Amino acid sequence: MKAGKTLAALGLTLSMAACSAGMNGAMIGSVDAFADPNVAASASASNMDEIQTSQLALQKTQNAAVREFAQMMVNEHGTFEREMQTLLQQKGMAPVDNAHSGTWKRNLPRTLEMLRAMNGAQFDMAYMTHQVGGHEMTLNTIDTTLLPNTRDPQMREMLQNRVRPAVVQHLQRARQILAGM
Repeated sequence: MKAGKTLAALGLTLSMAACSAGMNGAMIGSVDAFADPNVAASASASNMDEIQTSQLALQKTQNAAVREFAQMMVNEHGTFEREMQTLLQQKGMAPVDNAHSGTWKRNLPRTLEMLRAMNGAQFDMAYMTHQVGGHEMTLNTIDTTLLPNTRDPQMREMLQNRVRPAVVQHLQRARQILAGM
């Protein structure tokens, strides 16, 4: 029975990794078309994934490290999202969806559905695997797409000096937790 659960968790992990790989490929093809509203939409879609999957983790996990990480994701990505929305309002700018943000939005319901179907250590492993993959992808997107295409100085400063360092920290912590499972 335990082997079956382990195989199911592995299957979900591979499915989630495939979704992440697909998202990464979708982003890279559209670099030239990116403008500040696209950057905002991509950042927002990533934030919403982190917030919603982490809210689910807060409901389901019994693991203290996973719970602490999930709460950090809700708090920090929630703050980044509010700050981005405030900045957009000040600039009179609205986010414009693109291949990257659209892929995040399409994959989120499927990810939540897969995570909801799991419990215990299986859930924790799948959630943390998703967090590692998501943060790796977000870091890559910041470096290869968002920063090179951001023209607004305040948005660039936020991405470069606040969001990127936080994503690096989140990725390191997620890897530590996952390695300890």
